Amino acid sequence: ERITTNILTDRLRRLEAAGIVERRAYQDAPPRYDYVLTPKGLDLFDVLAAVIRWGSDHTECSVKLAPEDVDRMDPRDQGSDGPGR
Repeated sequence: ERITTNILTDRLRRLEAAGIVERRAYQDAPPRYDYVLTPKGLDLFDVLAAVIRWGSDHTECSVKLAPEDVDRMDPRDQGSDGPGR
């Protein structure tokens, strides 16, 4: 949140070009798209989870996560399209 549209668009295009997310149309008029993790993107979860755990343990952040909280975030447990899909 609180990200300008042009920055968000640039980041999503970079992630798409890297094969981490895939853009899917969900509405034709007006055209609207959703972004879902690809298998390559799903494989990043373990790396990101390790960084989240490290940050929670070693930085002064306002949100502390228990390991089981991080495990519940795993999109591979939510079906092929990730959480909420």
